[in-house]
Amino acid sequence: MAKKPWEILFRRALAQMDNAGIPKDHWAFGGGTVLQFEFNHRDSKDIDIFFNKPELFDGLSPEVNHAVAANLIHFTTHFQHIRLWFKEGEIDFVLTRQITQMKPRSALVLDVEVNVEHPVEIIAKKIYHRAEEFKPRDIFDLAVVSGGYRNKLLENAAAFAKELSVVARRLDEIEKTGEFEEVMKTYTILPGGKQVRGKEIALCRQFVEDAFHTLV
Repeated sequence: MAKKPWEILFRRALAQMDNAGIPKDHWAFGGGTVLQFEFNHRDSKDIDIFFNKPELFDGLSPEVNHAVAANLIHFTTHFQHIRLWFKEGEIDFVLTRQITQMKPRSALVLDVEVNVEHPVEIIAKKIYHRAEEFKPRDIFDLAVVSGGYRNKLLENAAAFAKELSVVARRLDEIEKTGEFEEVMKTYTILPGGKQVRGKEIALCRQFVEDAFHTLV
């Protein structure tokens, strides 16, 4: 059976980190692909790996680490972000702190035991780090996760309180331009996402409103 794009990318991320000598307990696997594992809501292939120690970034850049050079198309480096492009998709190595109280959980991914971020933490990072650029896929993810972990998200709302008004504005902007529906046509919606399809923006608005009330 042919390997899925995310499987190929995950193996490459492991190779890059192994070559840099980074222990498995010093990073966590997060992002939309991890949400797909739990909710089976949309097809996702990119790999997001999170660190909280700056010194771990030193050996990850393809400038010094050539573990995946044979398949690499392009890369960019930043002191908090390294992105690798391949024909299968992207790998993002991100330096950031833990946002919520929901700690990573140990799980088997392709028979490798790794730390996997909790869905509440994944959504919190999306809101905290890119509220200004909140994307249609982020809206879809928030709509799904707020259904499964609503109470936990609200309990941790203080972690992204300042960004909630920005997300609310982005919801209005994306709805007015029609961008949401146009972009969602490009995604494969899986069974777990069909229950929110067509209601995503309304569900996110309700979550933002409830979060504001929680913080009062």
